Amino acid sequence: MNKQIVGIDFGASNLKVIAYNGRKERVIKLNKLQSKGAEIPNVIYYGKDNEIKIGDRAEKELDNKNKISYIKRKLELKDWKCYIENINREKNAQEIASDIFTLLNNKIKENLSIEKFDSIITMPVCFSEVQKNRIKKAAISAGIDVKSIITEPFAALFSIEELFEDDGEKIVVIFDFGGSTLDLSLVKIIKDDEDIEVIELASVGLHYGGMDIDKGIYENILYPKYKDIIDKILSESKQDVITSKGLSVEFVNFVNMAKSLKENIFATDIDDDDEMEEQYLDSLGNFYEFGLTKQEIINMFEKLGLKEKIIEALDELFENSDEVNKEDVTIVKAFGGSSNIDYFRNILSDYFGEDIFDSEDWELEEVYTAIASGATRYFYAKELEEEYNFEIHNVIAFNIGIEENNRYIKYINRNEFYGFETLYRPLFIKELNKKQYLLSIYQSFEDIDGVDIDDERVIFMGNIKLTKELYSTSDVILFKMKMLEDSILKLSFYEQKENDDIVLIEDQFLSIGG
Repeated sequence: MNKQIVGIDFGASNLKVIAYNGRKERVIKLNKLQSKGAEIPNVIYYGKDNEIKIGDRAEKELDNKNKISYIKRKLELKDWKCYIENINREKNAQEIASDIFTLLNNKIKENLSIEKFDSIITMPVCFSEVQKNRIKKAAISAGIDVKSIITEPFAALFSIEELFEDDGEKIVVIFDFGGSTLDLSLVKIIKDDEDIEVIELASVGLHYGGMDIDKGIYENILYPKYKDIIDKILSESKQDVITSKGLSVEFVNFVNMAKSLKENIFATDIDDDDEMEEQYLDSLGNFYEFGLTKQEIINMFEKLGLKEKIIEALDELFENSDEVNKEDVTIVKAFGGSSNIDYFRNILSDYFGEDIFDSEDWELEEVYTAIASGATRYFYAKELEEEYNFEIHNVIAFNIGIEENNRYIKYINRNEFYGFETLYRPLFIKELNKKQYLLSIYQSFEDIDGVDIDDERVIFMGNIKLTKELYSTSDVILFKMKMLEDSILKLSFYEQKENDDIVLIEDQFLSIGG
């Protein structure tokens, strides 16, 4: 029997799980109420007597004080915690994610009738290594064997079978617009008979997704349009606040209604100025009717400058690659729930040309399942493929540096390949002494250098403890930095002798992610 690999797309809004054994793909049904399609809401509910629900069953619960949504985005926050009344304790984002993974683990085993499986988990491009590690630890503590964590657009690439069928070179752009982020990946594929080389040339991520669109629709359209009615509902609401965020339940319900209206508008063939209506039931049992048009949403996109931001991100993608420009692109594919909005697909058509990206050529099911599906095929291609010889090269999606005199000093540039090694750089023993031989490692998604270490764009990755006794004879040492394929940062420290020979003192390693 072929090895079973499970791809887990731990999305901000939805959960998707696909199993693949090298021949056949299988959608994992995560609860009995799951409708057509592979996804269920990424929502968890803590009931009494230790009952925990996820997905549709959790979302249907009216008790919002014990229900948590969008935990993936909360993993981005440094010290986020939530008091859960039914279990009478606080939990942090990693603990809650682990509870979700525990239920996923049980459902996967039940669906596949197996006790163990290997998994690949996906994450956004703009997730830091700390956030990546939190997801990995949450899954491992839930009993899931995590073989790798890869970026969402790079995973989606491997779901596109046509890319690997014909000999020659292809330049591919993956546009993944999900619930919490917009991720872009630029990839070169070279196929020569049985040999396939996959080279990620650059990646770009934006912290903007479907959740932000939903909130924007409420704040920019529905609230101004129905201000008197909404103010009345909010003031008369009997609902308590949600303790984790201080938001009224009615506010959250309005944002969810905005999401529902948006999805219905873009899922139907409705004229831009025709109003889609939806009934709203408040906490007092009163019904209200709210309406929204496609044109109002498009006007909001224009007002917020989303088209300009997307074009800027696409331009940055090619600026980060020395090898290709947009005229070299042969295929563009769009994934993620927000990419079903034709406004965004039209931006891609205008940018690349209709012959490269056809805004009308898309499948809803493919949009949602490609990431989990591609994750499994990525692992098969890298580890288990027998028919073809795959060689896969990923890029580092961020800059890496150290703290020097309370400033962030960059050493590895964003979009370098894993395996890249820096030149020799000096370190002063006097400064190491002050820090008790601790070297602090940082990362940034921005192209910055020399900024204050407390700058919000600088993210702490971890400390490396040097062996003090080895450095007693030098005033200055040299070091190199190298990011290994398995997301381990290697630092090598050297002494330069009087005859100019450079001698290794020690190697130190920092495990920073999946």
